[in-house]
Amino acid sequence: MSNNIRNPDELYELISNINKFNFKNKTVTIIGTGYMAEKYTEALKKFKIKNITIMGRTKKNVKYISDKFNVDGKYTKFEKNLLDLSKQDLVIIAVSVKALIPILRKVIDQGCQNILVEKPGSLYTNELDKINKKITTQNVRIAYNRIVYPNVILLKNMIEKDGGVSSCIFSITERPHLMKNIDKKSDVYQRWGISNSLHVISLVTEIIGMFDFILPIQRGMLDWHRSGSKFLGTGITSKEIPFSYHGDWESIGGWGITIFTKNHIFKLKPLEILLMKKRNSKKWKVIKFKTSFPKIKQGVSEEIFMMLHKDQTKNILPTIDVSRSFIEYAKKIFGYKK
Repeated sequence: MSNNIRNPDELYELISNINKFNFKNKTVTIIGTGYMAEKYTEALKKFKIKNITIMGRTKKNVKYISDKFNVDGKYTKFEKNLLDLSKQDLVIIAVSVKALIPILRKVIDQGCQNILVEKPGSLYTNELDKINKKITTQNVRIAYNRIVYPNVILLKNMIEKDGGVSSCIFSITERPHLMKNIDKKSDVYQRWGISNSLHVISLVTEIIGMFDFILPIQRGMLDWHRSGSKFLGTGITSKEIPFSYHGDWESIGGWGITIFTKNHIFKLKPLEILLMKKRNSKKWKVIKFKTSFPKIKQGVSEEIFMMLHKDQTKNILPTIDVSRSFIEYAKKIFGYKK
């Protein structure tokens, strides 16, 4: 992940000036017509990319997005057939969670070399293991967009200048009162810690390192999430940084990350902002950061930049292997059996 970039100053300078890069002659296909497909299209248009194609299985949805953004739309039942994608500079897979792996398999078989897959890639490690065996020369990344938030990159910069992270606390409280049309039997909801909570868990690892040890506690139960409703625990990362976490899905709250360094406390709550408090100070300061496209969903244009940049050593988006580790963490934290 971020080990590819040794200098946080360099990474922040890069990520905060992505509007200066010329990608207008790139060819990009988005598979899917939902919310994230729209957000990706908006970001691609900001880069002034001319050759954008939306591919979907529903004619109405394909027409809606293609008309809205003035891009090419192609209707196809891609479970059976995919149009030729082998010459695309980037293919983005933004379909439902259960369809991600089958579509990724077909895209790889077509010879695509640069593929961005919506998070979490899969709900199961064995599916990621199987797809990983098909990857040879392809660049396949999982779209954990919060990892490339400009405020997160700036935070990593500030942390390093203060000598590194001392410890970390993070919240994984979900907000089921805002969720609609829950299918209580679906593994998408029964494994919601993977489907959704990995947003914050993946971001924590980007800041403090991959988890080496986790001591988890689960209590309670929801009819749509039988393994628990309250989650507490502690652990150590590969960088010897201690952390603790808390999540109460029967209460209120939300995601948040608190980072302790020698002279500061940093807070991401919500994750899209950056707060700092100095030693001996009682006040939190809002830290300003630069973003190239402030009206675009944060992290999406940065993901596209990472995938299209000619130097892929600068791409910090997670690989299949790293994303597999995220699922293993979630299995421990949320008590999933497989």
